[in-house]
Amino acid sequence: MSKIFGWHLRTPTGATCSETGSNVLASWTSVGQRYRYQLTLHRVDDGTQVGDAVLVPAVTTGTVSSQVTSTSFSPTAVAATGQLNFTLRVRALPSASTTWLSPGALNIPVRFTPDRNSVRCGNDTETFVTIVALGQDSGSSPTDFVTNAAANTLTGTGEPGATVVVRRGGVQEGQFPYVAVATDQAGNASAPATQAISLDTIAPSITVTYPTSGLSVNLSGLLQALTNACGSGNAACGSVSDAVSGVVTVERTLQRNLLVSGASCLNAAGTAYSSGGCGTTFHPATVGTGTWRLVASPNIVYGGSIAPTFTLRVRATDAAGNVSSVVQVQWTVV
Repeated sequence: MSKIFGWHLRTPTGATCSETGSNVLASWTSVGQRYRYQLTLHRVDDGTQVGDAVLVPAVTTGTVSSQVTSTSFSPTAVAATGQLNFTLRVRALPSASTTWLSPGALNIPVRFTPDRNSVRCGNDTETFVTIVALGQDSGSSPTDFVTNAAANTLTGTGEPGATVVVRRGGVQEGQFPYVAVATDQAGNASAPATQAISLDTIAPSITVTYPTSGLSVNLSGLLQALTNACGSGNAACGSVSDAVSGVVTVERTLQRNLLVSGASCLNAAGTAYSSGGCGTTFHPATVGTGTWRLVASPNIVYGGSIAPTFTLRVRATDAAGNVSSVVQVQWTVV
């Protein structure tokens, strides 16, 4: 506190800020009934005053309040700063003076909304960004971040009006990161959001273990060999692998050809044949760790007909959406 010609120049204290609609009500403790106050707006980064000062009259109560709107200070000057964060500075001055300001200022942080039509209490000091999914996904799910596309679109969340910069950590087969950083209109930079992407452009590998192509075997021999190679309750089996993203599905068709009635196709349940060939219709097989199986009763699938020829076709799809070539085997039950 300083003194000039009998006036004690006191610095205001006790700042509060409350939001009323699109405005704020800045309040502080009165330093005395003979004092009025000068309210100024300043940039946070360098302290420069923006617009003209506003004078707040003396009060007889213990608290002084002033409503601050988006037009209290020059809207043109505020917009020209390119800033959203500001500090209100309150200084006391004797009622009879225009120059004897208190030696210190009471600082009240405020911020403008991006459209600068509203004032809010406090400075905007942080922002955020997330990476949620692949915008265009070639695989089984956009949120597993597995794809066979070298160029990617990402989706995520962030503060409205913020600018998001995304950097990619590589283009190699396998895993590489995307890193996103957002900068909002107040100049705040977010913490980086990092998401690993698996790039898989290589199709799975699939083989048929049993039955084998060119086989000619009687029914009892076929059933015993199936149990030995594939386990009981399976009509066919094989191996499948994918080095990067992993196998998601194996599909199969099993067509039976009879000399008399022609071609028919095993249904999805593996319980009956329908007339006509299988064409391009594939049904799911059961996938294990490095294996696949056609789960069905071998007696139902292969029994009850005379000298049938069977054609099995299988293909695999990985998590990135790559589909293997169709592997085909053909054999005869004599």
